[in-house]
Amino acid sequence: PAVVHGAAPSEAPPRATAGAAGASGAASAPAAAGARVIRFVVADELGGGPGAAVQIMALRESAVVWIAPLGRGRATLPHLVMGAVGRFDNGAPLAATVAEFGSGDAQEAHGTAKRLAKRTGRVVHVTCSLPSSSLELLQAVERRIVQELADAEAAAPNAAA
Repeated sequence: PAVVHGAAPSEAPPRATAGAAGASGAASAPAAAGARVIRFVVADELGGGPGAAVQIMALRESAVVWIAPLGRGRATLPHLVMGAVGRFDNGAPLAATVAEFGSGDAQEAHGTAKRLAKRTGRVVHVTCSLPSSSLELLQAVERRIVQELADAEAAAPNAAA
């Protein structure tokens, strides 16, 4: 799946701040001291679907990630799942549902939260309303999220040089 840069359609996550295009092409802007909001769209070239809108609020040691399908009317927030890397079992990632806001299966969000926590070393809160048939799209979204969080960490004012 290819990444589409620029303004996201109306189904995209709500804008918390007005952003400018960053070096990676994603819209990004500081939201508060130590926080950065990153928005982007990933097209679903293999599945033929409309793709996914993503919004990340990247904090120093954690992130809140919102993933929603494009072109399905109004976006929803079905659940919120927290993923973290445990101190035991050789750092095995774990996930727990923090809140249920509506119907829907949180399995995709559980897997995504675990993988993102393991790959980024952050506590990650995820809401994902992509259909379970969008595996390739979800993998592309996860890769992009990891890259954006790494870029945000490298660009942080007190990042180690």
